[in-house]
Amino acid sequence: MTDHGELTTLSIERHEVVASPPPPPLSGANRARAFLDLLGRALIILAVPPLVLGGWSVFHQYWRQSTWERAVARVTHAEVYSGSYNLGPHGQGPRTRYYGYRCTLSFLASGDPRKSKLDLGGMSPSRDALVEWITRFPEGSQIPIVYKPSDTTQVQFDDNRDYRIVYRGALVLLKLAFWLLLGGIPMRLISKSLCMSEGGVDDGQVR
Repeated sequence: MTDHGELTTLSIERHEVVASPPPPPLSGANRARAFLDLLGRALIILAVPPLVLGGWSVFHQYWRQSTWERAVARVTHAEVYSGSYNLGPHGQGPRTRYYGYRCTLSFLASGDPRKSKLDLGGMSPSRDALVEWITRFPEGSQIPIVYKPSDTTQVQFDDNRDYRIVYRGALVLLKLAFWLLLGGIPMRLISKSLCMSEGGVDDGQVR
C-alpha cells in the first residue's frame, strides 16, 4: 500500500526450467562402430612401444656391425642349456621351458689371441629344433664374428652369416608390433567406413 492508500499489485514471473531430452540410445551399428574404433585405437597404441624398441634395436645392432672389428673365430666349446620362466603375474602362471645356445670362441684381435664366450640366450622352446640348428656351429668350426675393439670379450656373430641371429630380439619386437597393427588398422578403417555409410543414410533421410 502506498502513502495515498492505493494498492499496488506485484507480479512475480515464474521461469520453469525445462530439462533437455536424454540422448537417443546407440543403435547396434553405432555400438559396433564405437567398439571397433576403441579396440583399433588400443591395438595401435600397444604397437607403438615394441615398434620403437624394435627399430632402436635394429639401429643399435647395425651400428655395432658397422663399427666393430671383424674376425674369424674357432668354436672351442659349445653347449645347449635350458631354463624356465613364469608367464603369469607375480610368478603365479605356468612355467615355460626354453633352450639356449652358448659357446667359447678363440680368435685373433689385432694379432693377439683372444677368447670370449657368446651366449645367444633362450632361442627356442624345442631342444630338438635348437640342436638341429647348432649343427652348423660344431666344435672346431670356423665362424665369422664381430668384436668390440676396446673390449674383446664382447662378440657377436657376423650378420653376413645369418641376420636372424644378430637381430633376433629386434625381430621379435617388430613381429609383435606388426601383428598389433595388422589388427588395429583394419578395425579403424572399418569403423570409419561405417561412420561414413551412416552419414550418407542420414543425409538421404533429411532430403
